[in-house]
Amino acid sequence: MCYESLLIEQRANAQRKAIEKIRREYSETDVATNLDLSVANLRKGAALILSARLDDDRHAVIFDALRKTDGPSMLGDFQYQPVTFCAARKVRAFDRQLLAVRAVLLARVQGALPGGGVFYLAPDSTKTGIRFGPTLTAAENLLRDAEGLQRAEGPPKLLL
Repeated sequence: MCYESLLIEQRANAQRKAIEKIRREYSETDVATNLDLSVANLRKGAALILSARLDDDRHAVIFDALRKTDGPSMLGDFQYQPVTFCAARKVRAFDRQLLAVRAVLLARVQGALPGGGVFYLAPDSTKTGIRFGPTLTAAENLLRDAEGLQRAEGPPKLLL
């Protein structure tokens, strides 16, 4: 088995275990699945959304999950936080950054920037919350740079 296959398998196992744990924590009526990320769908107010999709002219992103939290937004008196299922045993800087980028994308839909997010960590899907802090600024910059490259008419300048 190659390294890439091993990582894919570990990620799939972490996702499966996290979803099993979520299904034990939430009632079936509180969990929505496979929703397009839109104001209309988020306003329905599901406590947890598995596999929410953001698909527009610039992005194609699947969120592992979104968790409903208290706080004002365009949706009402609540908003959502991004959730990631992680095959690692602890939150790494890369994972934190990726979750923050997803928070910025989510904020564009719900009109409020989440202050934190949630990880389900391997091997037993331990749930841990994080606060973003300055990671959000770095995520906004990263996203802005990536979107700038998408709009560029030619390849980026090569620096030697």
